Amino acid sequence: MTTEPPRGSAPVSQPLPPADAHEYDDEIDLGELVGVLAEHKWLIGGIAALALAFGVFYALWVQPVYRADALLQVEQPQGSGLGLEELSTLTGDEPPAETEIQILRSRYVVGPVVERLNLDIHAEPRSFPVLGQWARRRAEGDAPAPPWFGLDAYGWGGEAIRVKQLVVPEALRGEPLTLTALGDDRFRLDDPEGRTLLTGAVGVPAGEGELGIFVAELVARPGTQFQVVKRPWLKAVGGLQERLAVAEQGKGTGIIRVSLEGEDKPQIAQILDVLTTTYLRQNVERRSAEAAESLEFLEEQLPTLKRDLEAAEQALNAFRQQNRSLDLTVETEGLLEQIVEIESQLAELQLKRAALAQNYAAQHPAMQAIGSQLAELRGVQRQLQGRVEELPDTQQEILRLQREVQVQTELYMGLLNQAQELRVIKAGTVGNVRILDRPVVPIEPVKPRKSLIAALSLFLGLFLGVLLVFLRRALRRTLRSPDEIERALGLSVYAVVPHSRAQPKLFETARRRRRRNLPEQRKMAVAALRVPDDPLVESLRSLRTSLHFALLEQQSNLICISSPSPNSGKTTISTNLAVLLSQMQQRVLLIDADMRRGEVHSYLGRARAPGLADVLGGTATFAEAHVAVLEDSLHVLTAGTVPPNPAELLMSGAFDALLAEAHRHYDTVLIDTPPILAVTDAGIVGAKAGATFLVAREEHSHLAELEQAVKRLVHNGVRVTGVIYNDHRPRTRAGAYGGYYYYDYRPKHAAGT
Repeated sequence: MTTEPPRGSAPVSQPLPPADAHEYDDEIDLGELVGVLAEHKWLIGGIAALALAFGVFYALWVQPVYRADALLQVEQPQGSGLGLEELSTLTGDEPPAETEIQILRSRYVVGPVVERLNLDIHAEPRSFPVLGQWARRRAEGDAPAPPWFGLDAYGWGGEAIRVKQLVVPEALRGEPLTLTALGDDRFRLDDPEGRTLLTGAVGVPAGEGELGIFVAELVARPGTQFQVVKRPWLKAVGGLQERLAVAEQGKGTGIIRVSLEGEDKPQIAQILDVLTTTYLRQNVERRSAEAAESLEFLEEQLPTLKRDLEAAEQALNAFRQQNRSLDLTVETEGLLEQIVEIESQLAELQLKRAALAQNYAAQHPAMQAIGSQLAELRGVQRQLQGRVEELPDTQQEILRLQREVQVQTELYMGLLNQAQELRVIKAGTVGNVRILDRPVVPIEPVKPRKSLIAALSLFLGLFLGVLLVFLRRALRRTLRSPDEIERALGLSVYAVVPHSRAQPKLFETARRRRRRNLPEQRKMAVAALRVPDDPLVESLRSLRTSLHFALLEQQSNLICISSPSPNSGKTTISTNLAVLLSQMQQRVLLIDADMRRGEVHSYLGRARAPGLADVLGGTATFAEAHVAVLEDSLHVLTAGTVPPNPAELLMSGAFDALLAEAHRHYDTVLIDTPPILAVTDAGIVGAKAGATFLVAREEHSHLAELEQAVKRLVHNGVRVTGVIYNDHRPRTRAGAYGGYYYYDYRPKHAAGT
C-alpha cells in the first residue's frame, strides 16, 4: 500500500516547477526592512555610539575658534562741491555700501594692517602631535607648564613669544625656522636643516643685513622650541582677506558688519580694531583728497569768472553814463530774470561737463546726458532771444548788459561759496563712514558647536550603521526566506527550523563538561533531550511526520542529510531528528559519515573513535564501534579515526554491507554527511539513500550555492528530496515568511503566563 506525499509537497522524484524569480523583485516590504533593522540593532547602535564618541572627542579636542566683529555706517556722499552727486545713477556707480565693502577687503586697507601688526610673522611653540594643543589650552597660570613624558622641547602651556621684526633671505621666505630658548632671555635661531643662523637676546635686535630678528618677549623653559615663519607679504595679506567677512546688514541700509574669526581672542579683536581704524582714516583721507581735487579745479576757474564779471560791470556802467541812467521796463525785467536763470543753468552744466571730461570720454552716458540738457536749455534760450529782439535797441542793449552782470555775479558767487565749502571739508577731514560698534574681545567660541557636532555624529553613525546593514545584505545575497528556495529552485521546504538560543548554549556547556570528565548523560548537547519544548525541537517534530510520508514510496529507510557549505547546522538537525525519531518507538541508527570534521560525538557526549572509519578500515567491528545512546532505541556510529581516504571508504563494499545490515536491523538510518560543495562524500552516500535532504541556513547559505549543490547531487545520480530551512528568525521580520508561523505552546508552568 502506498500513500501520496503530504499535500503541498512535490513527489520526491520530481521538483516543483521553478517560478519566476523576478516575480516579487519590485515589491518593497516595509515590515521586512524594519525587521532587518531590528535584527541588527546592536550593530547599528554600536556604530552610532562609536561615531558619537568620536564626535564628542573631536569637539573637545579641536582648537576653539572665536569671532570678533565691528559695525560701520556708510552715509550717502555729500557731493564733491560741483553738484555731480545726482549723476551717480547715470555713471553706473555702485551703491555706497557695496563700494565700501570692496574697499574694506582690498590690499589698500588690509596691507597696512598686516604691516603694522607684523602679521606676516608667525611664531608659536612647537606642539606635541595630537596632545600638545589640547594640553596647552588647558594649562593654568602664566608660567610654563611642566613637560609631559619629559619632552621639554615641546610647549605644554604657558609659553609666550612676540617677534616684532624678522628679516630673512628670499630663499627662507615661508620656511619654518626653529627658535630655541636657551635660558636667561637668550635664544638660538636655526634653519629648517638644523644649522644655526644666529643667537640673540630678548629685547635686543640680533643679526644684520638680510638676516635679522627682534624678539620683544619670550616666556619658556630652557630647551623649548618655537616655530617662526616669515611669510611673503602677499600671502599674509591674502590670508587675512580670506578670513575677513564683510557684509551689509540689510539691503540699502548702509550698515556694514565686519567680522574676523581666529583662535587667538585678543589678536583677532586687535586686528579688527586696527583694520576699522585704518579704513576710517583712509576714508577721511580719500574724501579730503576728493575735496582738494575739486577745490583745485574751482580755483582755476574763479579768476577767469572774476575778470568776466568785472568786464560786464564796467560795460553796464559805461552804457548807463552814456544814456543817462536808462532803466528797464517791468516787462523787460521779467524777461531778464528768465534769461539769467537759463544762462546760469547753462554755465553750471558746462562746468559739470568740464569736470566730468577729466575722467570720462564724450561717449559716456553722463557726458551724453549733460549734452542733452544743454541742448534743451539752448532751445529755451533761443526762444527768449527772439522775444528780446522785439524790444527797442536801447532796451535790448541794457538788457544784454544787465544779463551779463547778473549771470556772471551768480556764477562767480556760487563757485566762491562752493570753494569755501570745499576748504572746510578739506580742513575738517570729515568722511562718510563712522564706527558704530568697535570690536571687543569675544568670550564664547563660535566653533566648534559641540551640541551640533554631537547630534550630527549620532545621526551620521545611525546612517552609516543602517547603510552598512543594507549594504551587507545586498552584497551577501544570502537566503532570507524559504519562499526564495521554492520560487527559484522548485524544491520543497520540508521544515522551517527557527533559531534556537538553547542549542548553542547546550553545546558549549557540554564541551566544558567533557573537559571535566563528567558522566556522559551530562555531556549531551541535544535540545530534543535537554530542552524538549524548544521551538527548534517543535519544528523537527513536524519534519519527523513529513519524513514518514517521504519514505513510504522508497524501498530504503536510509536518510542522507547534507548541506551546500559548512556551518549550516546539518549536524544539529541530524542529532535532534535522530532523538525525536527514536522517541516514536523506532530503532534509529545515526551514522556520522563526515569522517573529516564530524561532530556527532560532541553532541551526544561520546568518543570519536572507534567509529565509521575504523569499521570500514577493518580495525573494528560494527558491534565494537556503535554505541547505544537511548537504551535500545537510538544507536550512534561516530566518525572514528580520521582516515586519509574518506571518499574511497564510502565507495567500498564494506560501506554497502554496513548499510545493508543497518537497513535490516533499524527502522530508520540517518547519515550525517559533509557539505556537498566541499567534498563528494554526500553524493556517494546520497546515491545509496532513500531520501536526501539539504540543510540551508538563513543569512548564511546563498541561493547560488544551494543551486550548485543540487546540480552536484544530480550529477551523482541523487534525487534531492527537499530542503530543511534552518535558523529562521521570524521575530526579526515583523511577520513570518510565506505563511510559516511559530507559536510558543509550552505549558504555562514552563513558558510563563
